Amino acid sequence: MSSALEHEASMVNALRVTDPTLNTALGTPLRKMLSAVATELARLSQDQVQTTSLYSLDALTGADLDALVAQFGFTRQVARAARGYVKVTRDNGDSVWTVPYGTQFWRPATSSTASIGFSTMAYAEMAEGVLSCEVSVVAVQAGSSGNVPADTITLSNSTGYVAVTNPEPTAGGRDAETDEQLRSRFLETVFRNEAGTRDQLLGLARAHAEVSRALSVGQSSRYTETVQVVRPRVSDGGPFDLSKAPVADVSAGHFMHEVRGPWNGDAGTHVGLVDPSRRHWVTLSDTSAPVERGRYDVTSYEAEAADGRTYALEGARVEFKPLWAEETIGPFRASSEDDVRTYALSHGSIRKVSSVYAVTPGSEQVAMRLSDVRQDGHVTGVSVIAPESGVTCLAIDFDSGVATAGSVTTVEVGSTTSFRVFYEHEQVSDGQFVTVEFDYRSTLSRSDRNDVELYIDGLRPSAVSDIAYLRLANAVTAENRSRWRREDGTMPDVGSLYVPLSYQPMSSSSGYVNVGTSQILVEHRDFEMLHDTGGCMRSPLGCDAVEILGEATEENGSDVFKVGAGQTTATLTDETPMNIPYYYNDVPGSVQDLVSAQSVITQDVCVHEVKRRHVGIFLTVMCSTFPRETIAQRIEDAVVSWAGSLPIGSQFQFSDVETVAANLAGVDNVRISTESDAQGAVLDDVMAIGTVGGYEAGDHPGAFGVIEVERDGSTLKAQFTKDFAVYADEVLDVQFVKVYSTAQKGFNDGWGM
Repeated sequence: MSSALEHEASMVNALRVTDPTLNTALGTPLRKMLSAVATELARLSQDQVQTTSLYSLDALTGADLDALVAQFGFTRQVARAARGYVKVTRDNGDSVWTVPYGTQFWRPATSSTASIGFSTMAYAEMAEGVLSCEVSVVAVQAGSSGNVPADTITLSNSTGYVAVTNPEPTAGGRDAETDEQLRSRFLETVFRNEAGTRDQLLGLARAHAEVSRALSVGQSSRYTETVQVVRPRVSDGGPFDLSKAPVADVSAGHFMHEVRGPWNGDAGTHVGLVDPSRRHWVTLSDTSAPVERGRYDVTSYEAEAADGRTYALEGARVEFKPLWAEETIGPFRASSEDDVRTYALSHGSIRKVSSVYAVTPGSEQVAMRLSDVRQDGHVTGVSVIAPESGVTCLAIDFDSGVATAGSVTTVEVGSTTSFRVFYEHEQVSDGQFVTVEFDYRSTLSRSDRNDVELYIDGLRPSAVSDIAYLRLANAVTAENRSRWRREDGTMPDVGSLYVPLSYQPMSSSSGYVNVGTSQILVEHRDFEMLHDTGGCMRSPLGCDAVEILGEATEENGSDVFKVGAGQTTATLTDETPMNIPYYYNDVPGSVQDLVSAQSVITQDVCVHEVKRRHVGIFLTVMCSTFPRETIAQRIEDAVVSWAGSLPIGSQFQFSDVETVAANLAGVDNVRISTESDAQGAVLDDVMAIGTVGGYEAGDHPGAFGVIEVERDGSTLKAQFTKDFAVYADEVLDVQFVKVYSTAQKGFNDGWGM
């Protein structure tokens, strides 16, 4: 910002250049006028700077930034405490035992981190015969440090417990919003909150104190994937099959999971894309040049799903049409018999050459004869032959598009000859990258109406006690059992009873259910918790339930239900009262109320909790400093933090995890552990209950790669030794990070194995 004197001096210097005869000395009338103008210019400059600074997001920090965004109804998000639950176990069930409100638990201190305290948020009670219960906890100190992995909260200030642990990681801890984060959220939301828009929904969700990530899915979604073009071959390693067009296929797993089907089920083939002729785009990835519509077809290809069935994936394949080209190569001059020259046509990947003309300087054209060049019986090129002498003048290779010329002295039309070539070529070559985009109706959408799904990561377990009445008519049948999944991922048993819960989505059980006036049902022995998998899953509109194990029968002429898996522990009748204590996540309900109050009447918005994929990661690390235990703890903390910051639906790439660990001080080299790194070690606390990959029921998985478990934390769901897909409604929940330490030789010996 220039001062008045600087403005005055600038004007005086300018006048000396434009009109040196003017007297601008001090005290002259002209100098006095210049001084007055300079003073006003300086004042205006100061006002401009102040105004710009006052309303500039980039210039303001701290309280000044808070004051600016407050004018638009924004406030800085404060630090929030992580939440979760712990499981408390005792070895004697002879009496009632309580876990008072405010009971303290800790994650023990390590050599590199201080202990992290947690406090119970509710009162819990273990009735007679009950050996464990779960109770919600909150970190004593707000911030991301409270996000700890599973099975790390193991200390308590109370006696009488045999053990305490957190079966799942605590989540939701967040540091206070920084200036940069506040600016970003403000710019992403302000002036974009028109009713019913995607920005409005995301803004409402992110305004909740417990929500840091949100995703909306509307009537149509945009799919984008970069894929490689494949030109079909007649056999493995053989020449290209010229009768078939090059294709680009999107990932089958993503397509089947995200694009609404069924594809070849009983209801017939259903195209999940939205207007593939107009809302489908293909771009050459290297140049960003779009492929014109009409130069490709959107077709289907067959792929095998996890259920073993083959599905026709309508709209998942792009088939490229060939293009025609005409060009002149040469000139070729008369030369010795052994002189060989090459010329590259503008396009490779040639399908066929229709005609070639020899052109002399006098523009005389002679049609040349063509003869196919074959390899293993398949056409791979063409020879261009002089019509009278029968001498081969030119050989064109279809794959490379290279024309090789030998002697042209025998070409009758002259000593200086060019060739006009008319040929058909592919517009993309084998192995080329293209970006495919299309609009589709998501499998996450509840129906074909104006439904909108809003996914959030907020987690705040709240304790409730549901009063319900047993209804013998609510039986699990072969037709409805697929609607639910237990904590271990299995479906409920046919013949069991289900009791719908009032508060959704359910987070965890207290471990027992009170029946009648004195009977107690114990989890896993008498009942299981069921999670809804329907269109409203993980939402306040869902139908999570309790599965009462046993069978219906008749006793003394009345219908009864005998409870117990294999051994009757109680006999219940219709309308038996039940008290069901459990925990539910109240964040989706809070956001649902806010959205419903502000959404337009033509929208049906359903708020869902994201699906959390529970994984454990094994890393093999070569350390450059010690102690190794300190480095291992740093790696675990960094990986857990990284996973918690990924947007909803982010893919899991091994290289990303390895980069997170490699960037830490003391890590010299790192990789996702291989089977040879594990040296036969297995996870004793994880077991397959069916066939999972190469494991059979009862097997413990090898301690390598990435292990995925069900919600119960002990049932094997999958094991990955390469990158895997994370779908649109999912986030990673890292349960543990185990580190194998090795020296240079051991690291190299296992590399690539």
